[in-house]
Amino acid sequence: MSWMDRIMSRGKKKSQEKQTALNSVSSTMTPLRDANLGISIRFFSDQGKKTLSMPEILPPLVSNVMTSLLQMELEDLVDEGHALWRDEHKDYLLPYEALAQASEDRLAGLGLPIAKRWTLKVDTLGVIGSESLKLAARWSAPDGRYDVTRNSEYIEVACGLLDLKTGSLHVMPDELISMSQLVREANARVLTKSEWYEVLAHIQALDRGYSKRQESTGFEPENNIAMDMQIRSEDYLAPDRIEVDLRPMPDGGIELRPLVQGYDTFEKAAALADAPSERHAFHFTNDEGKRVRVALPERTRREIERVRSKRYVPAEDVLRFVQNPRHYLQPPEELDEGNTGGEDLFEVDALDLSRIAARVAEYNIEDYASRVVAIEDEEHASIKRQTPFGLGDDWLGPQLHDDLPELNLLEEELQDEDVEPDLFAPPVRMVLKTSENIEELTYEEERAQRLRRAFGELKLSQFFTATLFDYQEEGYAWLMALHEARDERPGGLLADDMGLGKTVQVIALLCAMKERNTLGPSLFVVPKTVISNWRQELRKFCSARLSILEHVGSSRSKDRHVLECMDIIITTYDTLVRDQLLLGKLKLGLLLLDEAQYIKNYTTKRAAAARAMNASLRLALTATPVENNLDELWSILDFTQPGLLGTLTDFRTTFASPLEVSASEDDSASYEHLSRSLLQTMDGHYLRRTKQGVLSQRLPSKHIHYEDVSMTPVQRRLYDDVRHWYATTSASMLPAIHTMLAVCAHPYCGSERVLLGLNHPSRLDEIMCSRQSLIESSGKFEWLASKLADIKTLDEKVILFSSVRRVQSMLRELVRMEFDMTPAVINGDVSGERRQGIIDHFNQAKGFRVIILSAKAAGVGVNVTGANHVIHMTREWNPAKENQATDRAYRIGQTRAVHVYVPVTRAPDFDTIDARLDTLLESKQRLATHVIRPSAEIGVQWKELEACVKEIK
Repeated sequence: MSWMDRIMSRGKKKSQEKQTALNSVSSTMTPLRDANLGISIRFFSDQGKKTLSMPEILPPLVSNVMTSLLQMELEDLVDEGHALWRDEHKDYLLPYEALAQASEDRLAGLGLPIAKRWTLKVDTLGVIGSESLKLAARWSAPDGRYDVTRNSEYIEVACGLLDLKTGSLHVMPDELISMSQLVREANARVLTKSEWYEVLAHIQALDRGYSKRQESTGFEPENNIAMDMQIRSEDYLAPDRIEVDLRPMPDGGIELRPLVQGYDTFEKAAALADAPSERHAFHFTNDEGKRVRVALPERTRREIERVRSKRYVPAEDVLRFVQNPRHYLQPPEELDEGNTGGEDLFEVDALDLSRIAARVAEYNIEDYASRVVAIEDEEHASIKRQTPFGLGDDWLGPQLHDDLPELNLLEEELQDEDVEPDLFAPPVRMVLKTSENIEELTYEEERAQRLRRAFGELKLSQFFTATLFDYQEEGYAWLMALHEARDERPGGLLADDMGLGKTVQVIALLCAMKERNTLGPSLFVVPKTVISNWRQELRKFCSARLSILEHVGSSRSKDRHVLECMDIIITTYDTLVRDQLLLGKLKLGLLLLDEAQYIKNYTTKRAAAARAMNASLRLALTATPVENNLDELWSILDFTQPGLLGTLTDFRTTFASPLEVSASEDDSASYEHLSRSLLQTMDGHYLRRTKQGVLSQRLPSKHIHYEDVSMTPVQRRLYDDVRHWYATTSASMLPAIHTMLAVCAHPYCGSERVLLGLNHPSRLDEIMCSRQSLIESSGKFEWLASKLADIKTLDEKVILFSSVRRVQSMLRELVRMEFDMTPAVINGDVSGERRQGIIDHFNQAKGFRVIILSAKAAGVGVNVTGANHVIHMTREWNPAKENQATDRAYRIGQTRAVHVYVPVTRAPDFDTIDARLDTLLESKQRLATHVIRPSAEIGVQWKELEACVKEIK
């Protein structure tokens, strides 16, 4: 990695040391002079005595910080390896480098918000184009002081500026501090003209990125970047990837040309292809008449040279090139087999072959499932199986995927919790291509004729150690029927309500398969956060010695033979995509998709990879087979039993559209007829039971309480400020909607930047310093404090749900302030194994307890039956997801009546956005509880709330 790559990526430093949370009531935070260290954080005893004499360092930065919030953040940071307990100093060391990587919410929790109204000025010292050029990065303070680091008044650290006189640490936005560090590193080196262009390109990119990120809220950037006229007079680009385009030649060969940003057409790329290899920079004039300079970094030049060395592919080599373009450009014999990571290796992440319109891979298609027809570049079609290496007249034809709908990021929010970093894995390029059933039914598996719902006397395996309810026995019988018909390659969707024990039914099947030697290898594809839960349940309910392999992370095995020796391979959806060429070669006894809504969008890479796997039996588990529209049900069933519902086009015509119409027109007769017809079509391959249907006598009662709470004066004032500001600007309504909903929860739980822009208190540590600002300023928080006091008298436990990080921090402080306890918080930052430990501790603890959960992070694989009170402090926009969150407590194992509270902020003279959202969710709740939901949009859409912003009183 080059020096510039290191500056731009700034990796996180990690520590293996861990320390439990402290019980102190006060603390100090003291930034150390050494820029390579960080902040020293000390806690004091209840009597105010120091645990250790303070070293000779700067004056304390903060006194009486919100100790509980600080303890929470430090505990998390140490757990994640971003902070260090120093036993010799009796303090925590929070490195400046770790602070540079922290989110704004986390910084606020530490009492270190991003500094405001600073300016970073970048000037040229010399003439651009001269190798004697130097740059100057100077910081200007909000009070007008210029170049504050010049006289050692401040020093720059990895996360911002440190005032040496007062000990104040001014945390700066990542883009600004990266820019300053880049300038300092560049000045310390002897750079060529093109390398200076590269530096300027990164500076301009940081400037654009910062402005875009800040302006997304509708406000102007809160800190400024200023560049002198020389830098602003031209645009600079430093492309780090190249594409390859080609054209046929009259003699039957082809010509390859490397393309980069700025030279991104075959014609423009002639400048790159024809230039001498020693040329490192190019320039052109753009459509606005501005000169653009393109500097080629070393890695980019290296890959361009590889393409230029094979620029003309003779006719006799065209077939070899098409079969494997990467190996043609760098034959295997040119690789250094003893070096798996050296710079001489072909860097696949730098070379984009997506413009080459035809592909044939070197892999043997026959090793894969019968549904797989080719291996292709992930963006383009390859030669099909029927013409293995033939070249038709249209082999240079158009891309085939241009008409596919783009991925709906809002629909895929759940997937954000399954992010699995794999820093050493190259981007997925070659993928398995399967027959699709969109317009035409190109792949179908016959329904197993022997399937039936019950076996009569069906014995459980000797390895199974649990007792099943009668409906679970029926589910086990259904699963065994699928297993008995495995030679016909059946599949099924088990869509039981959350909490009915889908996992234990599957484990009963696994025990039977193990007993009959038909289990291994089986592949379980699950969200990353539930891997530990599956291991725990397998240990609990299966006495057989199973060989289980977690196929995750950068150290996972790439040896097919190792995988084939396992009983169960557990992997994640993202790893399935990365390793589909490897996993697709396994002959699986069972392929199980847990939380199968992850493949609800049939166009995603996850859905495509799942369809390509080779398994005798395919099962999908989900409590929400439809979250937004019936296409999702079709997508899951096209995985489990291809052809069962026909083509997607026919399915929409026959079922989806008529069901939507009958629901919208409240035509119950037509709706029931269509529903029965659809269920009959899926019969044998679809099993769903609801709690109301099977557990009405087994589960305790559930009571839902909608609580109206009034806006406080400060809430009303801020709500009107937000609404007026956004309604009178051209900014997007979506940030306004989110901010107004946040104000309905608490006036100060919106983003710090918005609060500051509207001249309201913004710093989280200051807001949480008093009961008046934390609790009494919010109707919901006042109501919550009272409700928790009532629950405490019952000696029972509570789940507080909110997916807003700032609200989670405020809720934690409310509980500490009012009840002298610090509740755990489970959100996307908490790993799966740590999450399970927190839940187990909460369930087993005695007496009154509170836990704070994000509905998104805790929506799957979490059993919190220790709590029988559920409070939704902020709402999910989809009633199915809110129900799913509630079912963390209302499930098998719950022994007490469950009370669900939904506080709604209201105003006497108008409908608040909180009240409008509640009305919309209530209207959609009926659809959300149907076994088959016919609404095209079950979740609330932001357009439905837009009027709340525009209606100014």
